[in-house]
Formats: sequence, structure tokens, C-alpha cells
Amino acid sequence: MKIKFYGTSHGVVEKDRAGQCIFLEAGGSGYFFDMGKSGIECLRNDEYDVNKVKAVFFTHLDSDHFLGIMRFVELAVWYFKEMKYKLFFPEERGFTFIKSYVDTMMAGCSFPEDRIRHEVFTEGEIYKDENIKVTAVRTNHLHDPGKSYGFLIEAEGKRVYITGDLQYTTADRLSDFPGIAREKLDMLVSEGAHFSSGALMNELSCCEAEKIAVIHVFPQNKYDELENEKHRLKGELILPKDGDEYII
Repeated sequence: MKIKFYGTSHGVVEKDRAGQCIFLEAGGSGYFFDMGKSGIECLRNDEYDVNKVKAVFFTHLDSDHFLGIMRFVELAVWYFKEMKYKLFFPEERGFTFIKSYVDTMMAGCSFPEDRIRHEVFTEGEIYKDENIKVTAVRTNHLHDPGKSYGFLIEAEGKRVYITGDLQYTTADRLSDFPGIAREKLDMLVSEGAHFSSGALMNELSCCEAEKIAVIHVFPQNKYDELENEKHRLKGELILPKDGDEYII
């Protein structure tokens, strides 16, 4: 399994860091988890066959996790006409927005719902094919329950958990930190924007993951704070930059 961090920023892009966009490759197929950066441009720059993408999953619909999907869909409509994939939204308005964009901006083009399918998911197993299984875990990042999630990805005998955005807190523990993140994992990908680095480290120090990647970091001085505290972790701390990839 390969995981590539195309975008690692938070709600406001930083220099050399775009909105959150994570790409996972397993069994010769590709899967996106959030697309705050234009996924189609990422794949084309890497000379990756876009027809290998099978699904795109959104933790929630904040723009820094979502808006990169527009060109991905647009080019599948009129140019990459062999692309077939499924979009997984926590809310129906995600698909409504994309379809409205196509209808408004691409006169004469009909939305190919036979090739670009969609599903509104809730908590639990939401996807399984010959390569991966994806399970959604609810978070409290948004005020409306059931509209923000993390994802457990199981593929090739490996387990990766992506927290998605969590609930904002000023406490020294994260009430929203999921129990599944403390299980045995090959990689834990945690956000780092909505709490102090100390509070995050209090949670990560209890985790059993072999690799712990922290993205979505704000403010930038947290990178140094996390580095200074990495001795507390059982696993290896990783602070990915845009474009970094790892074999798991």
C-alpha cells in the first residue's frame, strides 16, 4: 500500500501547502480521501493513469477538503470518458453542488451518472472491493452530528486511520479523539489544527500506530513543538509535506 500526501494544509493554504488531499494506492487502484487540492492535476503531474481511480471519500464538506473535486469531475465529464468512480459524501449537498456546477458551467454536457456514481454514507463500513475496505467513524468537528467523519482503511493486510477534522478544544485531552486511533495501526494520520500540540501529544502518546503522521497543522510553530515532544510516542512521528509519499 502506498499513501501520498498531495495536500497537507489547514483551512487557509500555506506556502507550498495546499488543502488536504490524501491519495492511497492498493492493488493497482487509486483512492482519494478528501480533495482540497485538484486531484486530477496531482495525478497528471505524476503521470498516473486516472482511470485507475475507483473512489473518492470526503471526511466533511469544508472547502479545504472538498473543492479540488470540481476539475476531477469536470474532466471526467468531457475528456476522460472512460473514468468510472464513486463519490462518497457525508451530506447529499456535496453531490448537489457538483452536479449544479456541471449543469451551470458546462452547457451541453450531461452528468454521466452511470460512470460517476455517488453515495451518502453514515457510520460503519461504507465501501469494500477486491483491494480495500473503508469504515467511517463519526467525529464532532461540525455542530450537526453525522456530517464529519474519520476513515479506517484496511488493505493488503495493513490498517490506516485518518482522523479527519476533530472538535475544537482548549482542554489538555481531546474528547473527540476516537478509540480506534489507539488500536494497532500501521499508520495513523491525525489533524493538528483544532487544539494545542500538547493536547494532541497527550492522545498520540497512547497510540499503538507504527507511524503517526500529523497534517492539517495550524499554526506553523506546532511543527517544532511536535518535533520536540516526539520522544513521547511509541511510533515514528512523520510530519508530511505536500508530495511526500510512504510505502506501508
